[in-house]
Order: sequence, then structure tokens, then C-alpha cells
Amino acid sequence: MRTITIEIPPSGIRLKLSASQHTTHRRAVLVLPDGIDAHLDADESKPETNGPRAKATPARPAPLPKKKPGKPMSTQEIGARLIKLKVRSETAAINAIKAMFQFTSPLTDQQAQTKLSAVRKAKLLEFDSNGKVLNRQG
Repeated sequence: MRTITIEIPPSGIRLKLSASQHTTHRRAVLVLPDGIDAHLDADESKPETNGPRAKATPARPAPLPKKKPGKPMSTQEIGARLIKLKVRSETAAINAIKAMFQFTSPLTDQQAQTKLSAVRKAKLLEFDSNGKVLNRQG
């Protein structure tokens, strides 16, 4: 993602957006302040025959998919993902656990800490007194 700031003179400017051949993203979001109008030309090769260009209507965000509960991750699965991610500290492990659940059922810090405790009890990861990983099973 990039943020681009453009100064607009009173006469206006033309902006052409195109997707590169290697990208899978085919959508751009433009955020315009009040007082700036956007006019859309879907295809410049077509001659304009219907009078002035239509003003752009504010885009509605795509509806979010309904959260699927899915099957809960076991302690073994969480431990395996933490090992694969090569977490180096307790804080990194907690953040990784929270990221694992961010789309299905977001966790609080306390819930993530509880899941990390279960991983410790299963001896999948061990931490020293400073919160650094001692060893990784796997």
C-alpha cells in the first residue's frame, strides 16, 4: 500500500490508474476531502457521447464476510505455528497468538496469555526469566 499526496490546481488534473501485470489487486481506494470532485472515465478509448462526465459516487465498502467460528485450534497447532514463526520472545508469541485469531474471534491479551501458558505446559516452547525463547521443539 502506498499513500500519494497530489496538489490540485484550480484547472484540475487528470489521474490514470492502472494495475501492473503481476499484481492480483485490481481495486484502489481514493479518499477525497470535501470540495474535491472525482469524475470517472472507465475507458478513455470510448468517445464520450452522453454530455458531461458523471460525478463519482462515494464507494460503499464491501460487506465483511460473516465470521465463521471454524474449528478451535488445539494447543499443539498453536505451538507448531509459533515454532514455524520462530518467535524469539514471550511478547512476540502473544502477538502471534492474537494474530492467529484476529479474523475469527479476536483475543484479549489475557486470553492469548492463557493459550501461551497451555503451550508452555505442553512443553512446546520454553522461555527464560527474561521472556526469551530457550528452545523450540520441532
